[in-house]
Amino acid sequence: DLHSFPTRRSSDLTRAGWDVLGVLTNLASDKSPVVRAAVAQSAARLARAGQDNTPIVQILLRQPGAADDPMLSQLIWYAAEPLIAKNPAPLLDELATPDLLTHAGPIVPRSIARRLYTSGDDKLMQPLFACLRANKDKPITTVMLDGILAGHKNFITAPANGEALTGDLAKSANKEVVAKAKQLATVWGAKASVASALKILTNSKAPEPDRAASLKLLRGNKS
Repeated sequence: DLHSFPTRRSSDLTRAGWDVLGVLTNLASDKSPVVRAAVAQSAARLARAGQDNTPIVQILLRQPGAADDPMLSQLIWYAAEPLIAKNPAPLLDELATPDLLTHAGPIVPRSIARRLYTSGDDKLMQPLFACLRANKDKPITTVMLDGILAGHKNFITAPANGEALTGDLAKSANKEVVAKAKQLATVWGAKASVASALKILTNSKAPEPDRAASLKLLRGNKS
């Protein structure tokens, strides 16, 4: 019974003859969002028990429909969360696949970026930064930058290679990425970005929306 997976120990199911990972992997592509939600819950349980559920999460992310179902997206994130700090590379690679945002929506990529950034661990932030660079012209990068900004609390010195990252992203062909990169550079305290925001803010002839945006940047992206 699929619905018993989230409430029964995987070791019990294995002893009973269930190939739990195999069953869940097969069901992860089921057309029913109810089935996929149960799979995500079960995959989260397996991850908390120390089992690698990455293939299951990857398949769940590829299925249409989660973008319109925030609860399903959140359940997929719960399945990814326990392992993301151990080995983020496979899921970061998955985020770059075509149509991921269309299928999965923003919750998982935003949450992955936020978790890696707020870890404060350079070994986790650098793969995140590499992913952002590799996809700097794609909408997924805007979503992931939102995750980083959401995880940022105060003005701090940019992390290792942070200023180089925002400099690269500011050259993106995607205007939303450029705007988020400038926002991130400012909250990291990059001198050029802070000076630019101050110049606009103190210019009484500057358009009011630009001055308001500059004030927001200088306040650390607080609304």
